[in-house]
Amino acid sequence: MELVAALLMFAMQFAIMIGFFLIVVVFAMKVRQAHARKWEQFANRHGLQFVPPTALGRPEIRGDYDGVPIRLETVSRNAGNNKVTYTVANAAIQAPLPAGFSISREGLGSALSKLLGGQDIQVGDEKLDRRFRFKGCCTDEVRRAMTDVRVQKALHEMLGMASSSRVQAGVVIVERRGTRHGPELEQMLEVATRLSRALATAFREPWVLLAQDRGLDLDETGAATVLKGRVDGIGSEGVPVSIRVRRGPEHVGTHLRVGLPRPLPGKLTLFLKEEGKEGGGIGLGDLVLDTAVQAAAIDPDAGRRLVAAADPADDIHGLLLGLLHGHPGSRVTATEIVLIDSRVDPVLAGEWLDECLALAAALGRAAERAELSQAVARGRGHLAQREERAFGDRGDRPDPRPVGEPVEG
Repeated sequence: MELVAALLMFAMQFAIMIGFFLIVVVFAMKVRQAHARKWEQFANRHGLQFVPPTALGRPEIRGDYDGVPIRLETVSRNAGNNKVTYTVANAAIQAPLPAGFSISREGLGSALSKLLGGQDIQVGDEKLDRRFRFKGCCTDEVRRAMTDVRVQKALHEMLGMASSSRVQAGVVIVERRGTRHGPELEQMLEVATRLSRALATAFREPWVLLAQDRGLDLDETGAATVLKGRVDGIGSEGVPVSIRVRRGPEHVGTHLRVGLPRPLPGKLTLFLKEEGKEGGGIGLGDLVLDTAVQAAAIDPDAGRRLVAAADPADDIHGLLLGLLHGHPGSRVTATEIVLIDSRVDPVLAGEWLDECLALAAALGRAAERAELSQAVARGRGHLAQREERAFGDRGDRPDPRPVGEPVEG
């Protein structure tokens, strides 16, 4: 009897446990279904795509919210011995960004990183610099974007939303503890998409304005920005222009190319002479340039004629040395000016373009004068040859002096 009683007691306990487990499972399923229904209603109300949960998964919401690609999801993370659910709003930033660009909250880990030598970018707003860490390979561009009033306003707004919000891998991420619905979900999306749009505008707008101001086409691929087109007012047909901005991770900087209105005579190429290195190039017959500039040409005399024909008012010395000394690695080829700089700055890019256009115009005028002087010299040579053939040694060659000029002696 005692054995039977023990078995009955065990069976009752087991049934209670199973029943309790089933109640928990059913309750969890009801909660999941209610959560899914609310999210589906939210998605339908805002014209977004609802992704139903799988057997072990969670529902998601995807789509464009006010023109910004978004994703809503819930995730669970360990917090001590418990798991905590977070609602996460992701909003993509639709603009080329510097490699490694991120915005994270200051914390113990970041403080230790600073002690070990890690540095972040200071943006000039005391509260933001104290609460956030800004990183990115193009320091000047990041700082300029972070000083945009729209970005700062959106960041201050995010500060009041959640402590774990951040920007990484081209996405604004806003998190709140718990499962959120309705107005709270909408508020998270508003904060995330507002910052996403502000960042996209802050990074893109200066380059868009530069392209519009110069009449260039703008192309954005990955982390690169390319402005290209033709600038009028130099030569008879203008000159081709290309500005390529690279933001890493392997290459960071600005490559600017400006075509010349006419090829340099003798296929002349000019670049900065390496310090302490002598020889290896041609002399240009100009003390200043021969000291600082390495020159190469298939016809050295043609290159020298170009330098000799340059108008001092064009200041080719200053423009050329400013290019080569100010931007190491830059050069002038027979057909274009190539400016290379490790910085990414739309304001500076506009100034560099003006400098290159001024140098291109000056070189074009010098090349034209050199060709003209060469043509005149050839004409005189042909005239002398014709006279030689016509009069030979008969002694009756016309006197080249003006009529009436006295004969000395």
